[in-house]
Parts: sequence; structure tokens; C-alpha cells
Amino acid sequence: MHWFWRTEQTLPELVEAVHAKRFGARLVSAMRMPRMRPRLVALVVGLALMAFITPLSPVRAGSSGVVRGQVLDADGDPAVGVDVYVSVPARPTLRAKTNERGHYRISGVRTGRVLVTIRAAHHQPYEERAIVTSPGGARVDTRMVPYVVYGGRVVDSRGEPIAGVRVRPVIYTRENAPGAYYMRSDPGAAVTTDHDGRFVVDLAAETRYVVRFLHPHFQPSEQTSIPRDIAHSVRDARVTLRDAAWISGSVVDTSGEPISGAEVAGTWTYWWPYGVLEYENHVRLDGNRLSHWIRTDADGRFLLGRFASDRATIYARAPGSIIRRIVIDGLKRGQERSGLEVKLEQGSHSIGGVVTDGSGLPIDQAVIELVTDLERVSTHSARNGAFQLTGIHLDGPVRVRVFAMDFCDLETAPIDVNSGGGIVVKMQPSPVWTGKVTDASGALIQSGFQVRVRYSGTWHVSRSWSMSDLSYSSQGAGGIDVTIPANRATRLQFIADGYETTETKPFEARPGQRLQGGTVRLRAR
Repeated sequence: MHWFWRTEQTLPELVEAVHAKRFGARLVSAMRMPRMRPRLVALVVGLALMAFITPLSPVRAGSSGVVRGQVLDADGDPAVGVDVYVSVPARPTLRAKTNERGHYRISGVRTGRVLVTIRAAHHQPYEERAIVTSPGGARVDTRMVPYVVYGGRVVDSRGEPIAGVRVRPVIYTRENAPGAYYMRSDPGAAVTTDHDGRFVVDLAAETRYVVRFLHPHFQPSEQTSIPRDIAHSVRDARVTLRDAAWISGSVVDTSGEPISGAEVAGTWTYWWPYGVLEYENHVRLDGNRLSHWIRTDADGRFLLGRFASDRATIYARAPGSIIRRIVIDGLKRGQERSGLEVKLEQGSHSIGGVVTDGSGLPIDQAVIELVTDLERVSTHSARNGAFQLTGIHLDGPVRVRVFAMDFCDLETAPIDVNSGGGIVVKMQPSPVWTGKVTDASGALIQSGFQVRVRYSGTWHVSRSWSMSDLSYSSQGAGGIDVTIPANRATRLQFIADGYETTETKPFEARPGQRLQGGTVRLRAR
């Protein structure tokens, strides 16, 4: 068959000829096919190439095309002044605005696949992938969907507008515990008030929000009566912030040189409504709340604000330095405490000790960690129960938490990291729940199932919802033992494929206790 397909042109040149509809004389001159008339050759080859090549390459990238269309608002009227962007890989983004009739036209677009993005103030952005052909181009029309608008003005207690307030919508998400919620920031929707204290934030419809107002010279505030549908959008809200104290200063080393990029935070002495935390921006220490860490500038300077009481605790840290803690008294709301100098000293501490059971025998592979979010330090005990927590950059008393298989969790009393002495951690054996798992008829469930241990009665603690997954397979005898890792009110949850999840009633579990749980019956779904 080599004599049937011999050409002096490359395949791309033939494809170009086909798209340009030049599959007459050009293909005839290019092909050397004996025993076939030129016109018949052109017709056969042209039809074959159009049927095979054209579906695979609908457009030829590189030539110039046009993207056009019309944008309407939610009422069907022309949307005037809307931004339209056309993005092509490895090319500058092209931009245009809609005219008084909502029309737009962008020329000079490379043919091929493009991304068309349409953005209008207080409306959800619209995106569509289109194929630009030449000379036809592409047409993209849309009707914009508005956001729920929440806007207004922020003033102080004297009625004066406050500029520079950070207005941050926070999505309220329900957890699986009745009445328990956590909040998640929506950073893309955050704005800052203008010189007249005015703001407008865009919110997704049918979403529960609170809106948080932050400024270093004022106490934070949260607004909870936020509209959830477009019809009830608010543009005239009035938010009043109460005065707070703020602290400015610098972080230096022992020689007095400023430390750029050091982290500084201060405790707050009040709580947000609902007692929730914004986990990505805040940490917790000994029951107090720390504001988010801020970094010092090139001259080591910092500013911390939002202090509602006359006392504040400041923490400062830098890589390789001991974390410094300073208590400041005499703060006054509406005033600045300036000139604070925080000196950081290089170095670290360590805590050593041994983990044993009630009879003094060592416990191997116990997990030992610091009870703080200022830094994460943990280790494991050796075969003889010995451990050494190194690289501790905290000063003063700290607590240590210990976990070990088949033993109750334990948290020590405060330990002075400067004492240098070893500690002895004595752990108590965990309680054990013993029972059987059957179906509704009383037959033992032979397939594998999962048992989860929940700590009830302390729902306000985040750890109460971090379940410890303990998987067991039912034995032929039908009995299972579930080790409960803590001495507190507990409930068990049983999960098996094809059955409804079942929970036990809360019960008290004491160290070393063996609890007879009886039979747990799972109902088929």
C-alpha cells in the first residue's frame, strides 16, 4: 500500500489544507497515486481527511478570533459595566466591559479552548469554558446571580466612624453534637471599612454566617443577625465597637539587636459569643485564649490590641529562643502602652523521667507530650520506661500528658522546666468493657465491625468529638473486650456494614474496672 499513500507534504500541512478547504489541486499535486485520476484522488482523500481529522481538531490554535456575548442581571435587564475576562494558557488575559445593552466583544483571542470569566460587584462570578473558532469566534451569554449583601457603618461608642476595621464573615457549621457548632472563616469575603467606617460584604445565600469586626484599638464584636436570602439584604447596619487598650513595642536579642520576624501574641480575658474559637488563627494555653500570632517588622516592632481589661499577658518567640512571657498591668481602654521591649534568650530546656505502672514496672512506648499549643514537643518512653522531652522553649511550670496502650490517659501537675530533676509518672490500667454483638435475632455478627469510644459529658471540649477508633472482629465465642483509654463518663458506638449505628448509654469507667456490657443488638438497615 505504500504506493497508494506517498506525498511530499507533511501531515500538518495536509491538515491545514483540509481546514482551509484547499483539498483540490494542492492535494492532487502532493499525492503520487498511479492508476487514479487527479480529481477522484482529491475527492476521496479530502473526504477521508475531513471525516477522520476534523473531529479530533475542531479548531486550529494560533489564529485570531472573537469572544462576544451579553450579560443580564437577575431581573433580565442588561448588566452595564461588568468585567469580562478571557484567559488563554501562556497568553496575557484579555479584558472588556459590557456596554449599556450588556453586550461585550473581545477580539484578538487565540483560537482554541479559552476560559471566560464574568465578574460583577455583589454577584457570584460566572465561568465558562468555550472553543473559539475562526472566523466564527465564540459566544458566551449569562444571567448574573446576586450575593446576599450585608453592609453598613462601624462607629465607636461616641458615634465617630472607624476606618480600617477588618470585617470578616465566618461560616457557622453545625457539628454532629446537638447544639455544638464550629466556625470557619470565609477569607475571600473579608473587607476593610473606608474612611467613613462603611463596609459591604458579599455572602452566599442559604448559609449561616456571623460577621466579625476586628480593629487593634477596639474590642472585637460579632453580629449574628445576618440575612440568609437576597430579599432581606442589609445595607444600613450600624455596628458599635467599644474601646480597648493596645500595646506596641519591639523584640530584641540579649545584645539589644532587633529580631525581625519574631512572633508575638497576647491573651484575651473575655470570650466570644458561643465560646467558639477560630482554629486557624488562634491557639489555647492553660484555658486562656491567645490572639493570633503576628510577626515583627524589619526593626523588630509589633502592635497588639483588643485588650478589654487592665491586665494582659504577652508571649514572644523566635526560632531557637526561649519563649518569653510578660504580664502587663495598668492598661487603660482607649489608650496605648508603648515602648515595651521584649528580650529573647537563645536556648532550650528538657524534662526527663520514667513511666511506670502501679506496681513500679516500666511501660514501654508510652507517648509523652507537652500540654500547650505554644509548641509541639513529644517523645516515647524506652523499654525501661525512661523518656526525655528535649527542645522545650518554654519557661516556668508546664504540664505533661501521657498516653499508653491499656492505661488511662494521665496529665501531670505543673512541672518546673528549670528544676532539672526527673519525674516519675505512674499510670493506672484502663477499664475494659466486655460484651457481645448480635443482630436483631440474637445471632452473633460474624463479619468485622468497628467500636468507637466517645467521651461524653464534656461536649464543650473539642477533644470530646475526636473519636478513638478501635476495630475488633467478632470471635466465634462472641465476646469482645474494648479498652477504654480514659477514666471519665464514656459511651461506646458500634458500626457494622448493613446495620444501623448503635450507641450504649453513658457509663462511668474507673481504672482497672471490668465492665459487663451484656449484649448489643444491631438492627439491619
